[in-house]
Formats: sequence, structure tokens, C-alpha cells
Amino acid sequence: MKTRDPKRALVLCYSQSGFSARYGKLIACLLKDQGLTAGLADMRRFDPKRLTDYDLILVGSPVFY
Repeated sequence: MKTRDPKRALVLCYSQSGFSARYGKLIACLLKDQGLTAGLADMRRFDPKRLTDYDLILVGSPVFY
């Protein structure tokens, strides 16, 4: 985290069936409600060079067993 008071957050998800993406969208909305600028991105299409644009990064993925 760049600062102790993050301003820009990213929820980075991989979702095979759509459930992880749904929860990622919910988390991004909750972060926005807390006053952060929050984005949601698909891990398969996200350019890692853009990671430095964010103060807080959350990663979501499915659980396979």
C-alpha cells in the first residue's frame, strides 16, 4: 500500500462460473460506499503494469476441490 489512507482500490478477480465476479462487484461497491475510488477487473485481461495505479489491491478467485 502506498499510503496509510488508500484512495484507489482494485478488485482483481478470476471467475470461471461468475460467482467470484459477482462477489468482486459487491466488494467494489462496498469500497465505493466507504469513499474509495474502486474498480473491478478480470485477472485474465488485466495489464500488470497498471498495478502501480492503485493503493489497495484485493484478489479474488474460485476454490476448487
